[in-house]
Amino acid sequence: PTTASERGFEKAMSVFQTQLKQTISEWQHWAASADQSEDGWQSSFPDWNEMMRLAAATMCREMFDEDTFRLLELCWEISEEDESMADHAKDCGEKCRSILRRLARSRVSAVRWQVFDVLGSLEKPDVDLLVAGLDDTDAYCRRRALLALTQADYLEAKKQAIRFTDDADPQTRRIARELLDQNRTGQ
Repeated sequence: PTTASERGFEKAMSVFQTQLKQTISEWQHWAASADQSEDGWQSSFPDWNEMMRLAAATMCREMFDEDTFRLLELCWEISEEDESMADHAKDCGEKCRSILRRLARSRVSAVRWQVFDVLGSLEKPDVDLLVAGLDDTDAYCRRRALLALTQADYLEAKKQAIRFTDDADPQTRRIARELLDQNRTGQ
C-alpha cells in the first residue's frame, strides 16, 4: 500500500514526465528547421531551460519506463555542449544514482562520457562502473572514465593506467603515462 504522500509524489512526477514529453516534442519540431551550424545549437531552443528543468526533476526518480528513459537519454545527448544535465546530476547526487547507472550503458557515447564524469564526482563514486567504462568502445568515453576514476579512486586509476600506455587514442595514452609517471615519482 502506498501512502498519500507517495501517491502525491507519483502524480507530480507523472505531470513532469508529460510536460517533458511535450517540451521535447516541441524541441524536435523546432530543431527540424533550426540553424545547426554552430556547436551547442540545441540550447538555442526558446524553452531550453524549462526542458532541462523538467528533465532534471524527472531524473530524480528511482524507476523509469523505457519511454521516460529515452527522453532523459535524449536530453543528455542534446545537452552535451553545455553539460546542463550533467550539472543537474552533480547537484542531485545520490538521488540520481539509479538513472546514472543505466545511462552509463547508453547507446549514445555523448551520454556515456558525461555520466562517467558525474559518477567520478559523486560523494560515493561508482568505482566499479568507472572501471567498466574503461572498456567502452568509444575512445573519448574511455578517456573520460579514466579521468573520472582518477578523481574517484586515484590508486585504482594508477593501477588501471597500465592498460592504456599503448592505447590507440593519443590523449588516453598521455593521461595513462602521466598517471604512471606520477606513481614512479611519488607525486
